[in-house]
Amino acid sequence: MRNRILLWVVLLCCVFTSSLLAKPKECYDCHSKAKKTFESYKYSHAPVKSKDCLACHDSHGFAQKLTLKAYDNSLCKKCHPEFGEGYPPSTSKYVHQPLKDGVCWSCHEPHGSNLPGLTRVVGDTLVCFICHEDIGNLEKKAVRHEPFAQNQCSVCHSAHDSEFSGLLKKSQKELCAGCHNLSDKLYLAKHTAVGIDKIDCVTCHNPHATDKAGLIDPLAHAPMVEGNCESCHANLAAGDTTLSVSAGELCVTCHDDIGKKISMASAHPPAAGGECLSCHNGHKGKQASLLISTPGELCLGCHTEFADTLKLEGVHTAVRNGDCTSCHDAHGSPNAKLVKDATDNLCLGCHTEIKDILSTATVPHPAVESKGCLGCHKPHYSKKPPLLVDDEKAICLECHENIKEESKAEVVHTPFMSGQCGSCHNPHGSSKPNMLRAEAKPLCGRCHNDIILASSMPSTHPPAKDGECLSCHKPHSSKFPKLLSGTVSQNCADCHGDINGQLAVKNLHTPV
Repeated sequence: MRNRILLWVVLLCCVFTSSLLAKPKECYDCHSKAKKTFESYKYSHAPVKSKDCLACHDSHGFAQKLTLKAYDNSLCKKCHPEFGEGYPPSTSKYVHQPLKDGVCWSCHEPHGSNLPGLTRVVGDTLVCFICHEDIGNLEKKAVRHEPFAQNQCSVCHSAHDSEFSGLLKKSQKELCAGCHNLSDKLYLAKHTAVGIDKIDCVTCHNPHATDKAGLIDPLAHAPMVEGNCESCHANLAAGDTTLSVSAGELCVTCHDDIGKKISMASAHPPAAGGECLSCHNGHKGKQASLLISTPGELCLGCHTEFADTLKLEGVHTAVRNGDCTSCHDAHGSPNAKLVKDATDNLCLGCHTEIKDILSTATVPHPAVESKGCLGCHKPHYSKKPPLLVDDEKAICLECHENIKEESKAEVVHTPFMSGQCGSCHNPHGSSKPNMLRAEAKPLCGRCHNDIILASSMPSTHPPAKDGECLSCHKPHSSKFPKLLSGTVSQNCADCHGDINGQLAVKNLHTPV
C-alpha cells in the first residue's frame, strides 16, 4: 500500500514539473497563416516585428474570438502620444478627416504593409484613392505628375495635418520649387507673362495628371495659359489687376455666341446682367467651362425651391443628378424658361424608347399630339410616378369622360377600378386597336394565366383558343359576373343561334 502511494506521489510530481518546464504557447503556434502573411510585408508594425501581439490584443485562450485592448484611437495613442492631448497643434489649420474621426486604421494597416507608413492598399487601389476617387480616376490620363504616377502622395501632402489647404507640406509655389528650378532659363522662357509671379503654379497646371503636355490643366482659362493676361487686365504692368472693362462686356468679346444668346427672348438674368463671375472663374474653374461649382450646385444657389425637391422619391433623373443644363441653356434661349429646344424634342432626346413607339404606332394617342409630354408629365418632380401631373386614372378621365359611368357598374375589372389604365393600354401609342399593349390573348394572359393554360387543352372553346376574349367579355365593367357582355345564354346564343330553337322543346336538360 505504501509503495502504491509513493508511486502516485512520484507521478504527480513528474506531471507538475513537466507543466512548469513546458514552453508557453505562442500566438503564431495557432496563427501560422497570419505569421506567413505578416513576414511577407516590407514594413512591419513594431509590435508585430517584436511578436508582441498583446500590445494591442487581449489573450483569448480557447474562446476563438480575437479582441483588442481598445476599439478606438486611444489604442494607437499609447505608442504614438504625439497624436494625443494637445493635438492638432495650433499652427495646423487643416486636419485629415480620418484623424479627426479617430479612425487610424482607415489609412494604416495595423500589422504591416509594402508601403512606408504602413499605408493601406485595398485590392490594387491605394487607400488615398478610396476617398479621393476623383483623383484616382486621373491615373488614366496621358501625362501624369511623377509623384502621382508613383503613388507617392506624401511627397506633396502631409498625411495628418497642415497649415496649408489640401494638406500640402508647403505653400504651392514653395512645394513646386522643391523639384522645379523656377530660375531656370527654360522655365523663364515659358513664363514671361506680366504678373505671373503673383499666381500659383496650379492656376495653369494640374498637380496630378492631365491629357495636355506640361500638365496644363484643361480647366484653366486659355488666355491665361497662353500668357495673354493683358487681354483681360490692361494695367498689369502697373500692378493693377482690375479688368479692362466690366466682366459682361469683356467676356462677350471672345464668346460672341453667348452674346447672341443673352439677347434672345428668354435670357438668364445673371448672364444678361453681365454677372459672368457669379458662375464662372476668370482664371480656372472647378468644373468644365470655368464653372466655380457643379451646375446643379450653382443652380440651387438661386433656385432654392428645388432643395427640398431633391429629397423626394419622384424626382426626374436629370434634376436629381444636378444636370439642369441637359434641358435648360444657362445663358439664353428662344424658348420659354431657357429650355434648349421644343419640350417634346428634349424629352425624346433621352426617352428614345418612347420615340420609337411614336414613330411606329399605327394607333397614336391624340393627347400626345395635342398636349405634348407636359400634358401628362411634370418636368422636375412628382409624387405620382412616372412624373405624372395627377393620378393615372384622373388624367385619362379628363379626356375619356364617356367611360366614367362604366366604373359604377356591378362588376368592374380590377385594373380599371384601381385606375391602372396603363396596364392594358400604352399611353403613348400602339400598333394594336384601342392602344392595347398586346393582342387580347397574351394581354389577358398576363393576369389570367390559368385561362391560357386551359385554352391549350384538346377540347377548347374556339373563341378562347383563338384569343377572342372580347367576344364574350367586356374590358372595363359589366353588370354580369366575370365581366360577361351578357347572360351566359345570351353569349352562347350569339354564336350558337340554333340553340334558341332547341330551348323551346318540352323536355329540356336542367343545366341548359
